[in-house]
Amino acid sequence: LEQRFQIAHNAVALKTAVPLRQGRCCSVAIVFLEFLRFFVWHLGSMPGSTVFAIHALSTTADIVCFITALPLYVQGTCSPCVYFGCVGPMVTMIFSMCVADVGALLAFFTFATPQRLTADGQSTIDVLEASIGAWEFALIASVALQLAFCACGWRIYRQLRVVGLDPPGTMPMKQSPESVNVSPLELVCTPAAAQ
Repeated sequence: LEQRFQIAHNAVALKTAVPLRQGRCCSVAIVFLEFLRFFVWHLGSMPGSTVFAIHALSTTADIVCFITALPLYVQGTCSPCVYFGCVGPMVTMIFSMCVADVGALLAFFTFATPQRLTADGQSTIDVLEASIGAWEFALIASVALQLAFCACGWRIYRQLRVVGLDPPGTMPMKQSPESVNVSPLELVCTPAAAQ
């Protein structure tokens, strides 16, 4: 039994090396984005009153996502997070925050669509800089990072399920990896409910 767990952990470590690295990069980028938002706020640039709640939601989603995924991305697949079966709820939380962030972006484009300026011989970059500010760029970057974060978490979770390390209490490497079907519905419900 111990040998099966060791083989399963080695297989998962090999298959999740790239998503773990990408998730760590997303974590660093989210921290950088939050520092950027704080810096812009410190300089006195605030989002307008109509979109303040949208930016607050996006910032909160980034912070919750970062804190939720931190144990997995710091300790890797041999962490207590994996041992106690917290990866499934972590992926669900990241997915929920991703949906909230995408919703915030859609709400922004619904309620505060940037007004297009006349080009008058100006470059596209100049027109974009005049139309869209730092807060809007941060919102778009936040959504992109959340989507990447969600994809990395899903890839790690799927590999844990394939080798049998999730949910806890299952026999690792009991089935061949090709026979294990991991449903995308597991983003929002338990594996038993998804089947």
